[in-house]
This record gives sequence, C-alpha cells and structure tokens, in this order.
Amino acid sequence: MIIPVSKNRPPASLFVAALLCLAMSVMAACGRTIDRDSDTGSDTQVQDTGGDLAGDADDASGSDVEDDGAADGTDASGGDSTVRTGGLDGAPCVDDSDCMSGSCLRPNQGFPGGFCTVLDCESRRDCNGPARACLSGQFDGNLCVQLCTDNADCRGDYQCYGGVPGSYCFPPFVSDSLAPVCGSDFIELNSVGEDIVGRNLDLHEVTFELDDDVTSFAFVAWHGQEMVLPVGMTLPDGTEYDLEDYALYLYTPVSLETVAPFVFPAGPQFDELVAPGEYTMHIGFDGPAEELCFVVIQDTVDLDVEAEELEVDLNFYFVGVDGFDSDNADESGELSDMLIEMDRILGLANIDVGDIRYFDVAGEPVERFSVIREQDEAFELVKLSRQPGITRDAILSANVFFIRSFAPPEMAGVLGISTGIPGVPGVHTQAGTGLVFSASFLGGDDPDGGKRVGQVLAHELGHFLGLFHTTEQPVGDFPVQSDHLVDTPQCDDFANIRARECPDFNNLMFPFAAIRDELEVSPSQGQILRANPLSKRSDQ
Repeated sequence: MIIPVSKNRPPASLFVAALLCLAMSVMAACGRTIDRDSDTGSDTQVQDTGGDLAGDADDASGSDVEDDGAADGTDASGGDSTVRTGGLDGAPCVDDSDCMSGSCLRPNQGFPGGFCTVLDCESRRDCNGPARACLSGQFDGNLCVQLCTDNADCRGDYQCYGGVPGSYCFPPFVSDSLAPVCGSDFIELNSVGEDIVGRNLDLHEVTFELDDDVTSFAFVAWHGQEMVLPVGMTLPDGTEYDLEDYALYLYTPVSLETVAPFVFPAGPQFDELVAPGEYTMHIGFDGPAEELCFVVIQDTVDLDVEAEELEVDLNFYFVGVDGFDSDNADESGELSDMLIEMDRILGLANIDVGDIRYFDVAGEPVERFSVIREQDEAFELVKLSRQPGITRDAILSANVFFIRSFAPPEMAGVLGISTGIPGVPGVHTQAGTGLVFSASFLGGDDPDGGKRVGQVLAHELGHFLGLFHTTEQPVGDFPVQSDHLVDTPQCDDFANIRARECPDFNNLMFPFAAIRDELEVSPSQGQILRANPLSKRSDQ
C-alpha cells in the first residue's frame, strides 16, 4: 500500500557530516542474518495480525478465500503446467529446496519446524496446494498460508487464526504486546467534527492497560491513507493530559501524517505519565474505527544509565551501494570500524549494538532510491522496510538504509537522515520506520571513514530513539532552541563563535559533526535512549 506523504512536512532530522546507512527493498530483498546466539537465516518479514486473505489476482487486498484448485503439484497460477516438487505451502522444511515454492521460513525466524511459503504473493493463484491462500491486507508482507477450520487442521506448534471463511494456520506470537489491534472494540468513535490541527477530524478513543512494573511505553497508531494524530490521553488516575504539549518533544506525529509514534517518557520531566493501570488515548482520525490500527509496547527495563545493560538490533539494507552487499558486509573492515564506534558511543548509555542483519535491495527500488533526489523519497524508501521475523525480539529492531548519495540542493552535505524523532518502533512498512544514510564515506581513501560514519549513525540513531539536538541552529525568524533537558548545555551564539567553542560541542547530539573522541551523553539523554522499546534486554 502506498501512503501519501505531505510535501509540506518540516525538514527531517539532518546531520551534516559523515553518515552511513543501509537500505532495504520490498521488491526483491535477499540477505542473511548475523545472530550472535543462533544460526543465520534468510530475510523474511511476517506478522500475524488477523489480516485479510487475498482473493483473485486483481484484488490482492480482498477478503474472499477460494480454493485454488491445485490438488497436485502444478502451478496454481493456471498459466504454467510445469510439475514442481517439494512441500506445499505451510509444510515443514529445513531448507529452501524442501519447498515447492523455493522459500522456507526457519525456526529462528519464528516458524517452528520450518514453514514453506510463497513470499510477496498477490493472490491465491500464486500459492501451492489446495486450501491455500495469500495472506495480505493488514499483514506485514504477503505470504501464502494453509487454510483451516480449527486448530486440529494445523500441525504442532501452529494455531488456526482469523475468521470463517478465512482462517489460516500460523505460529503463535511470542508476545501479544506486539500484535496490532485493528478495528476492534478497543477503538470507539467518541465524537465527530473536532477541530484538530486545522482539520475537521473525527475523535476516536483507544483504551489499554499497563502492567504494575512498567517503566516506559510506546503507543503507535496508523492508517494507510488518512491522518492519524493522538491529541489527548486520560491517565489511570483520571487526569486528562493534552498531547499537544507533549508533541513539542516529538517530531513525527504531524509530519508523518498517517502514522503517529509516541514514546513515554520523553525525558525525566514526564516520568509521571508512566503508571500501571488503564489509559485512554484520544485520536483524531478522519475515517471509520474499523480502519484504524494501533499497538502498545510496554517495557520494564531500568532507565538509569548505571543500571542493566541493553542492546539495539539493526537491520542494514544496501540500495545499489558499490562494493557492499549482504555477502561481504561482515568482512568489511570499514563496517566493522563503524559498528565498533557505534557500540562505544551507545555504551555511554549502557546500550550495546546487538544483532546485525544484512539485506540487499534489487530491482526497481535500486534505480529509484540509490540516489535520493528529493527529501520525500527518504520517507518513501523506509516504507519498504519489512519485519525480519515474527518474534518480539525480531520486530523490535531499527531499519538502516544505505544509499549511494543524497542529491537535493537543500540537503547539500547531508550524509544521514532519521525519518522521525522518535522513529516508529515495532511497526514496519510505514513512513518513519528507518534511517537513510549515504555510503559516500565508505570504500574511499579516508582511513577514519568507518569511525566517522559510526559517529554520525549513532547521532541519527539518537534522533530515531527520541533525542533532539542539544541546540537547534536558528533558521529564519525562529530563535535558537534547546532539547528541553536540564542536564545538557546549550550554544546560544552560533553566529559569533566557532562550533568547537560551544559548551555542547562534545555532546552526541550537537548539530554539527566532527570526529570526537570525548563524546558525551547526559543522564537525561540516556534515559530517553533506554525508554525507547528498541533498546531492550539481550535475553528478551
């Protein structure tokens, strides 16, 4: 689904200096996973949300389910009678060669015993075997599944999800906290005709509960086409909180339009907004309740930087970058230098770089996105992101897209962009679900290229997790602004002093880049980095 993005959005978070990023493709992504604790696996992105099953080839998002009639091993498309061998879709497998489709989703991707399927199917005609259909709609990346009427129709470790006639066999979620809710009783129309950000939007209510040991939580609401904007929140004690004030500490709710991520707390001054009990989120949305989706991701990690060690997993995607692909990435000294530097910097908040997955982009997206010529293309590129698995651990990962270069005049010197402050956690395929970097400092003559890129990538990841610049450079009539944190210094005189003379020059979130060995992260900044659900326990 293509999501329109406003041409009037404020500028994305830009960092002028050396920046590196990886990119992914929806069209033909192939790659591997480097997992410190498990075997490697191919790239797959799946999520059971009870989505629709595609009917015919002309309407891949429809809800009709029909038997494709392929009782033997013939091509279900009807146009090719070649006999194919291997397991039907939904059958167990160990390797791709075990499947008629040539695609086996493995246990370390969340599919016990392996799972034969057709990835990126468009209709049931793409699937192999009778009583198979293409799962699409709200599903994060289409794939073929076996239909069922109850759990007895599914093999061990799989359950029958959905509703008649579209139930299908699928592995259970590790955690329900990442299963999106779309169009349920949890979303109710409260009133009509509220004046929200200059538009007449319906007001919806979403109710959810947080556990007794909660320390932070993220709320993400989205829709494929219409604006989604949380405007208020009722706390467990009945207090009504105006999210317009809180949005001053976020960049994305208005700029992304069709997806709205909120992470709480966005600094120590908002600790009181996180408490156990029932919350009600008030959302401006110009559409019926059954089309609105949301997810709540709560966490229990200690936000103190001196407390437990956390980690951030990264999905790196290469978009036509010369000399780099998923096969050689883990052998690159420059990428190794980049990751070592990132790890050093994140360590200031007691966070490590966790699992790294590499993917290659192929086909039309390479031609379209290897050189970003307009700012909005970066937002379109990250919408190609897919989940690398169905487990909570896999879903909570950040997407980083490497391109060849940025070309727009307004982005001269820019080497990296975070598409949100914060970015969208736990939901892929939307605007705001990744970072975009130029690989221009990799593969060159700069011996510090990897280190330089590592510092800029850490800076942009800081934005993605929720950090603003310590000082915002004045633009036009807008004065110098700060990040609203009491323990970070500010530079109030950009016009008359050199950048190195600013008191916040060594802070990770200083707005200009230079290689620095004495980088700093304040306790408040560390709390924000740790509050984001993408920062998680290594054993999660």
